[in-house]
Formats: sequence, C-alpha cells, structure tokens
Amino acid sequence: MGMRNLSFSMFWLFSLLTFIVPIATVLYWIFFEDLHRLGFQVVPFTLDTMTINFKSRTLGCLIGFIPVSMVCYGFHQLAKLFKNYAKGQIFSAFNVSLYKKLGATLFAYAFADNLFDMLISWAVSFQNPPGKTYFFTGVNSTQLICLLMGFVVLMIAKVMQEAYRLEQEVELTV
Repeated sequence: MGMRNLSFSMFWLFSLLTFIVPIATVLYWIFFEDLHRLGFQVVPFTLDTMTINFKSRTLGCLIGFIPVSMVCYGFHQLAKLFKNYAKGQIFSAFNVSLYKKLGATLFAYAFADNLFDMLISWAVSFQNPPGKTYFFTGVNSTQLICLLMGFVVLMIAKVMQEAYRLEQEVELTV
C-alpha cells in the first residue's frame, strides 16, 4: 500500500473515530453496570456497589466529555494531517500548525484527564452515605506519557517547520 493510500485510510480512520468515541462514551454510561461487571472501569477506585443512579450516570457521562473532547479534537487534527498527506502535501505551513495543535492537545488531554479523575470520583459517589463519598486526585502514567508525547510532537513540529522552510528555499532557488 502506497503512502497516499495509507494516508487516505488513516484519514478515514481518524474521521470515524472522531464520531465513534463520543457515541461509545454515551453507551458506556448507559450500560455502566454491565460493562463494570465485565471489567471495563473508568472510575479511579473500586466502587462499593456496582449500581449508580441516573443522576450519577448523567453526571459521569457529561464529565466524561471533558477528556473525550480533547481526544476528538486530536483525532480531527490527525484526520486533517493525513488528508494533506494523501494529497501529497507533506511539508506545509498548515501541517506545521496541525502538529503544534496536536502537541497542545496532548498537554490539554493530560490536564483534562486529571480533572476527569477528580470529578468522576465525586460524581459516582456524591449520593452515598456520609463517609462513603470519594474525591480522588493524583497523577497517573497516562497523564505523564501525554505530557512527554506533547513535547515530542512539538519537536516534530519544529522539524517539519524547518523542512518546510528548506523546501521553500529549494523551490525559490530552482
């Protein structure tokens, strides 16, 4: 498979994921108990009970859209990047801006994920009896990896920016 075909496939993949991830988030909260029993867990602690009421589910779903919005934004930027690659546009000012946005998105995701952990722990337990309400905070490896990857992507943006500048010089020279 050539680069253009692969890039076009990646464009479609990230375009689809931009829409699938929010739908999956809603479905997760609709089928929370069943999925929790199967081992799918997004809360940063073990629940005393597998059942949470409608209000907590709704809050959980809404809070879940904090990091999901970052993920979808990142997927949208990746779709645009691969669409450009499919067109043969590798070194461009637009692609450099996409890389910068992707780096910033990874930083934002790390903070959104931390905020999610704090809010979700409260949302699923705020209606529990006194002494059984949770508020979790902490930094996890996913957040640290996202911060590290954000720096890496910003460095790639710098390299792409330099490659674009050199390509422009070559075009003007010939």
